[in-house]
Amino acid sequence: MFSKGTAWLIDSARTSVGLLLALAAVFKLPQLLTGAISPSWWVLVGVELGLGTWLVLGVAVVCASALAAMLFTAFSLINAFFLWHQVPRCACLGLLPASPAWMLPIDLAALAFSLLALAAQLPRRSTLLLGRKT
Repeated sequence: MFSKGTAWLIDSARTSVGLLLALAAVFKLPQLLTGAISPSWWVLVGVELGLGTWLVLGVAVVCASALAAMLFTAFSLINAFFLWHQVPRCACLGLLPASPAWMLPIDLAALAFSLLALAAQLPRRSTLLLGRKT
């Protein structure tokens, strides 16, 4: 499906998604440490930081990309909900002012990059059906 020449592009997409997640987690840390947001956010920060690091390292890419796709699907749905209800600001990037209107396209792009990285790692359909190795 993808040529070997596009491997750098797919790796860049995966790494970009990982960096986005890690940075979002780091931007939330000051609020968590000062108690400005609920301690339950530690779970989200842990997931973002862990998955972001996992994606950047490029270990078990199929699993990491699938989890990232699920996470960014959830983020996209949440931001679409916020937009629908005209919520002016989200805590998507912690202390950085973020609007659902511009976080939704970022989340959708990250979802597309995650799916691209996932698709690049899966065997072609004919391989699955015919049992041939490519």
